[in-house]
Amino acid sequence: MWRVIAFTYNSHNDAAKKVKQVNERWPNLHAAVFSPRERHGYYLVSLGGRMTREDAQKLRSKARGVGLPRDTYIQNYAE
Repeated sequence: MWRVIAFTYNSHNDAAKKVKQVNERWPNLHAAVFSPRERHGYYLVSLGGRMTREDAQKLRSKARGVGLPRDTYIQNYAE
Protein backbone atom coordinates (compact mmCIF):
# COMPACT_ATOMS: atom_id res chain seq x y z
CA MET A 1 0.00 0.00 0.00
CA TRP A 2 1.12 3.52 -0.77
CA ARG A 3 1.44 6.43 1.64
CA VAL A 4 1.97 10.16 1.21
CA ILE A 5 4.85 11.38 3.39
CA ALA A 6 5.12 15.07 4.21
CA PHE A 7 7.65 15.23 7.07
CA THR A 8 10.30 13.01 8.72
CA TYR A 9 11.36 13.17 12.37
CA ASN A 10 13.69 11.29 14.72
CA SER A 11 11.30 11.76 17.64
CA HIS A 12 7.74 10.49 17.98
CA ASN A 13 6.85 13.60 20.03
CA ASP A 14 8.06 15.95 17.28
CA ALA A 15 6.14 14.01 14.64
CA ALA A 16 2.99 14.02 16.78
CA LYS A 17 3.31 17.78 17.26
CA LYS A 18 3.52 18.29 13.49
CA VAL A 19 0.53 15.94 12.95
CA LYS A 20 -1.50 18.10 15.32
CA GLN A 21 -0.51 21.28 13.45
CA VAL A 22 -1.35 19.78 10.05
CA ASN A 23 -4.70 18.40 11.23
CA GLU A 24 -5.66 21.74 12.78
CA ARG A 25 -4.93 23.61 9.55
CA TRP A 26 -5.96 20.96 6.99
CA PRO A 27 -8.21 18.38 8.71
CA ASN A 28 -9.18 16.79 5.39
CA LEU A 29 -5.57 15.58 4.89
CA HIS A 30 -5.90 13.18 7.86
CA ALA A 31 -2.28 13.37 9.02
CA ALA A 32 -0.94 10.64 11.30
CA VAL A 33 2.40 9.42 12.66
CA PHE A 34 3.71 6.40 10.77
CA SER A 35 6.84 4.45 11.64
CA PRO A 36 7.96 1.96 8.99
CA ARG A 37 9.05 -1.44 10.29
CA GLU A 38 12.23 -1.44 8.23
CA ARG A 39 13.36 2.01 9.45
CA HIS A 40 13.48 2.03 13.25
CA GLY A 41 13.86 5.46 14.78
CA TYR A 42 12.10 7.29 11.93
CA TYR A 43 8.71 8.85 12.51
CA LEU A 44 6.95 10.00 9.40
CA VAL A 45 4.00 12.34 9.04
CA SER A 46 1.75 10.41 6.70
CA LEU A 47 -1.30 11.90 4.98
CA GLY A 48 -4.49 10.00 4.26
CA GLY A 49 -3.40 6.54 5.41
CA ARG A 50 -2.85 3.56 3.10
CA MET A 51 -4.07 3.92 -0.49
CA THR A 52 -3.50 3.00 -4.11
CA ARG A 53 -0.65 4.62 -6.02
CA GLU A 54 -3.07 6.72 -8.04
CA ASP A 55 -4.87 8.00 -4.94
CA ALA A 56 -1.52 8.75 -3.30
CA GLN A 57 -0.41 10.81 -6.31
CA LYS A 58 -3.64 12.81 -6.19
CA LEU A 59 -3.32 13.45 -2.45
CA ARG A 60 0.35 14.46 -2.83
CA SER A 61 -0.67 17.04 -5.44
CA LYS A 62 -3.46 18.31 -3.21
CA ALA A 63 -1.10 18.58 -0.21
CA ARG A 64 1.47 20.50 -2.23
CA GLY A 65 -1.29 22.74 -3.56
CA VAL A 66 -2.41 23.80 -0.07
CA GLY A 67 1.13 24.67 1.02
CA LEU A 68 2.82 21.55 2.33
CA PRO A 69 6.49 21.06 1.32
CA ARG A 70 7.34 20.56 -2.35
CA ASP A 71 9.34 17.47 -1.34
CA THR A 72 6.22 15.67 -0.08
CA TYR A 73 6.48 12.24 -1.67
CA ILE A 74 4.72 8.91 -2.06
CA GLN A 75 6.25 5.62 -0.94
CA ASN A 76 5.14 1.99 -1.02
CA TYR A 77 5.73 0.41 2.38
CA ALA A 78 5.43 -3.32 3.01
CA GLU A 79 3.14 -3.88 5.98
